[in-house]
Amino acid sequence: MKRLFYIFVSLFLLINVFQGYKVYSREKPEDAEVIMKKLELFMEVLQHIRSEYVDADEIDIDELFDNAIKGMAYTLDPFSEYMTPSEFKSFENDSNDTFGGIGVKVQMLDGYLTVSSTMNGTPAAAAGILAGDKIIAIDGEDQTGKNTDDVIAKLRGDIGSKITLTIKRPETPAPIEITLERAEIANISVSDAHVIEGTSTGYLRVELFATPTVEQFDAALKELEVQNIDSLIIDLRNNPGGQLETCVEMLGRLLPPKSLVATLEGRSSEYNMEYFTSASVPYHFPDKIPIAVLGNRGTASAAEITISCLRDYHRAVFIGERTFGKALVQSVEPLGGSHALKLTTARYFTKLHTQIQGRGIKPDIQSHLRRRDYIAINMAKDINAADKIDPNVRAALKFFEDGAEWPVFTGKEESDYDDILPQWQKDENHRYKVYDYNIYHDLEEGSEAEGQENDSDEQSKNKENE
Repeated sequence: MKRLFYIFVSLFLLINVFQGYKVYSREKPEDAEVIMKKLELFMEVLQHIRSEYVDADEIDIDELFDNAIKGMAYTLDPFSEYMTPSEFKSFENDSNDTFGGIGVKVQMLDGYLTVSSTMNGTPAAAAGILAGDKIIAIDGEDQTGKNTDDVIAKLRGDIGSKITLTIKRPETPAPIEITLERAEIANISVSDAHVIEGTSTGYLRVELFATPTVEQFDAALKELEVQNIDSLIIDLRNNPGGQLETCVEMLGRLLPPKSLVATLEGRSSEYNMEYFTSASVPYHFPDKIPIAVLGNRGTASAAEITISCLRDYHRAVFIGERTFGKALVQSVEPLGGSHALKLTTARYFTKLHTQIQGRGIKPDIQSHLRRRDYIAINMAKDINAADKIDPNVRAALKFFEDGAEWPVFTGKEESDYDDILPQWQKDENHRYKVYDYNIYHDLEEGSEAEGQENDSDEQSKNKENE
């Protein structure tokens, strides 16, 4: 009787799936037949699990389905994701919330919670935690393969409480343990704005592109402008991107009205669109003040749009190194039961329609930033000390001192580079190797930067290769 019940339920679900598939599918009839056979196989496996698995009474059917759907999304690319109600709620959380934490931005890569950036002035920055660090255990408990929300929740806690992280680093054979004391963390977008000591150059750090970014960006620009700066550095290093609309709105403060920012092209025409800056904005930064934008191997997505757009309009020189090369756009589709699907639905192209996906953006002035530079900057006693040892900042200051002139970028549609970056090459399972990628030159055996002086002082312009 029980088996008949499961057969009935399976058939009922399969019929519903089939009817929905016929309505929404754009597949060829022969492809649809293959897919329906796979759906039948899925339901058959589910039937066996529910009716015959020895510990079936301990199975949570919701978790079973969630994991199956997660696996399907996971195989697409590193950025597509099926979200449970709790994960979707976390995704939508107000970025202005403050909480007890350590000050890292993280993402799940190949089963590891991986640091994408650390926030200035936080316990993580003070402890030397950097982008690329993999958190494999918290307070001695293994976190490999755990639910992202659950791991992030463990990073948070009461202000003043202590937490011990076990970190896996590519240059360290054995994992290391770091104990930190949680502090109050404001999940802000613009984390720093100051005038560099002994200069009239303003410095502004944008961590990511979120809902409050534009408001914070406006406030920071105004604060610097009243201090009579004559040049500006916008730091987008290790900025993972974020909301495209926010990026476009922010660029409206730096570019003329109705400037084309990016073009989106997807499989479906509904995702094909062009993004322009607004016809009018409440605040516009003076055009007479030259800008240098900093980027590196950890600069991705909306941050790359920002760099490419400022470069294409000759509004800012790009100083740093070849960027991450992510031009894949995700759309978030709410689903029934408060679930959601974040799915890669389009690629973006620059104003000049240059290909960035998998290739990145070439700097106008190449200046490597090594892991040891990051450590020194994060461990500096104050902002002024950090500015003095930051090779990218030094390169920008020299650029301004030399007259702030650089060749106009004319672009080429096939991209700045001929080769595909390592993280966008696929492994034997057709998965991108994002999780194998180092953003630091000095971790690569025989790299150009290994054992050499940083070339920022020479301001090597428009080099063909890194």
